Amino acid sequence: MSNFVHIKVTYNFSSLEATAPIEMPMIALFYECKMKLRVKEDSEDALFWHFRPIEINNMPIGKVDIDVSKPIFLIISKEKYEKTEKYMNNVFPSLVYESSKIENGHILILEKLTTLYSCYKRIEDTETIDFVKQILPKKRFDINDPHKKLESLLKWFTNEYFKKYEFPICERCNKQTDYCGNGPVLLSELDGFPLDADHYMCPTCGSQERFPRFQKPTRLLKNKYGKCREHIIAFGAILHALGFSFRFVTDFTEQEWIEVWSETESRYIHIDPFVEAFDAPLLYETGWMKDIIWVVAINSKECFDVTKRYTSRFDSVISSRNAFLGEEIFQKLITYRNIQWMSIAKPKDKDLIIKRQQLDFIQMLNENRIPHENEKQQKQKLNI
Repeated sequence: MSNFVHIKVTYNFSSLEATAPIEMPMIALFYECKMKLRVKEDSEDALFWHFRPIEINNMPIGKVDIDVSKPIFLIISKEKYEKTEKYMNNVFPSLVYESSKIENGHILILEKLTTLYSCYKRIEDTETIDFVKQILPKKRFDINDPHKKLESLLKWFTNEYFKKYEFPICERCNKQTDYCGNGPVLLSELDGFPLDADHYMCPTCGSQERFPRFQKPTRLLKNKYGKCREHIIAFGAILHALGFSFRFVTDFTEQEWIEVWSETESRYIHIDPFVEAFDAPLLYETGWMKDIIWVVAINSKECFDVTKRYTSRFDSVISSRNAFLGEEIFQKLITYRNIQWMSIAKPKDKDLIIKRQQLDFIQMLNENRIPHENEKQQKQKLNI
């Protein structure tokens, strides 16, 4: 029997995954989660719920009969539980069952969008903005031309400040390790809001290395290194602190990048801080030979399909979508998120978002250009 259990703890709209020792008391687990998830209730006023109510006391977590296929623990106040007991014990388990029948393609899209949305929200924290102001060499970027300022920021960020996390070298054999998948994070790592942890193994001696995929902007800006996701979070934090309007962009594979709104040109400019690419949207399809199927741009107030900007073969893209998931369901998912996130925007911001989306749509519809030289660069071996 393993000495550890992997669980997911949820409170309101926040959640975390962790690996806990089986001897850890439930009350210790609660207070570990209380700070990370900002739980309002104290232990005497709350319950854990895992298909049944679980008192928060000194009972070891190993004594709980955990459903390993769905190791979800919900923190709920005792008062709310009394009001929703029928729902929790009857309706919620059936919803869990129904959700298990959702197709993998739907889950992939929703999970990626939700994850990037959470990353963007953390960038807007005052803690992040204040930290960026401390580390940024302001006089160096006192440039009036926004376009040149962006290029200067990108060059500084990728060449001087933030480094790529390369395949780790085995300390015993001095040989490059191989990526062997990801796994859960440790409780001690939760303050960095990690999504999971990448694992690497030495092909010679079998020793392993872990790389927690932290998503807290200040943690990444202190570490000054990371993979693709870490690059866009850290660079995005800098852009936000400087007042740039931007969106995270994903193609639902391992690659993610940024689009920055240019007031002078009235368009979004593609920026990939991981490979120092600037205004080269066809790079992935032309230079890297990637099959573009869908590309979505998001921030904390919008979710928008921008696939056409990143492909010169849009008709074949639609065929690929229909074969994999279906264009209709894809557009429904994106539209739903766009409406949901835009609903929290102030009326002035909402009007601006709609105006830019309409302009963006028209530009992409009419755009039919030939790839530039900087979009023909072949992909190097990267630890993305």
